Amino acid sequence: MQALLRDGFLPTSPYQDDLQEVVRGKVVELSGQMYSDPSSTYLWTIVPTSSRTSVSTADAIVSALVADVQASLQSKVSGHGTNLIVSAAEARETVGMIHASAQRLVTAYRHVRKFQFRNAAKVLGLAAPPRHVSRKRSVSDNWLEYRYGWRLVVMDVESLLKTLYDSLTQRPPLLRVYAQKEQEAVTKVVATGLYKILPNGMYCISYNRTIEVTRTYKAEGGYTYELQSVPLATGQAFGLTNYAVAAWEFIPASFMVDWALNIGSVLEGLTAFQGKSCKTGFINRIIQSSTIETWTNIAKATGASAVKTVDGLHGSLSLDPIVERRFLRSPMAFTPSSLRLSLDLNVSKVVDLALVMNQLWGPSSKQ
Repeated sequence: MQALLRDGFLPTSPYQDDLQEVVRGKVVELSGQMYSDPSSTYLWTIVPTSSRTSVSTADAIVSALVADVQASLQSKVSGHGTNLIVSAAEARETVGMIHASAQRLVTAYRHVRKFQFRNAAKVLGLAAPPRHVSRKRSVSDNWLEYRYGWRLVVMDVESLLKTLYDSLTQRPPLLRVYAQKEQEAVTKVVATGLYKILPNGMYCISYNRTIEVTRTYKAEGGYTYELQSVPLATGQAFGLTNYAVAAWEFIPASFMVDWALNIGSVLEGLTAFQGKSCKTGFINRIIQSSTIETWTNIAKATGASAVKTVDGLHGSLSLDPIVERRFLRSPMAFTPSSLRLSLDLNVSKVVDLALVMNQLWGPSSKQ
């Protein structure tokens, strides 16, 4: 709490969490007769389980999302030249308090002019009117008698004006940015399964086994930083310190190159953090797998002459999900984008690519 009050932020501390969760398994009862002894019956209680799908925060997809988050944070920091919104909010609040104090002075002075001495004392926070105020004295003399009330209000106004001046000119604005990226992938595997529970080692039931694995990849990060040089940061935000980015943007179809090779982001990173000081930052790597196994077409196997379900095995069974989750939080300083190759095409990008190619090299470009 002391660090939060003193600095306005808490430094990032490393943290790792590995979760392995199995929701309460389904209890299934099977009964039937055995071939080895037709007069014998069996009753088995089973809790079918599925294998856990292992995941790691070092996964390549998570690493790619981390790079995307860092690039997004870089763009956000690059666009912050002045803390106009925060400064305006603080200024408005301070100006409001100054206005309220001024209103107290004006109201109290009006009461003194009307010889309403008790009301004037109440407005200025005095317990009672001064002893020497009188209708026979001038307004200025009476007002001077209230100096132990209005001097405190004037001192408050002076303090507020200094606070307003410092917040707008001297105190480095503290800024925060946050970004996250997420991706999901689902895979299915279908196979034939047999369940062996009979004492003679033979199989009781057969079934079609479908295993569906949902992997969720996520990266999130943020910076807490201050503007050390407001003019430099503002110039950087307006693109006045990095002409390479402007030159790259003017190259026809340069945005299509960025789809595969992040040249624009790398150029932006050359000056994105100028005039700013990183106080603390974090990056979270999160990955989770949820495995659900489903049995269908359940039937008796060769080891049983009959299979009768007691607890709801009516041709299908969906097992409870098995979850494995990995979470890793690490401190992070300002990290500029590094050059990397990644081709991410979709329908919209393919259409844009065709239109740009037609404009550059199509029949219309030769006319």
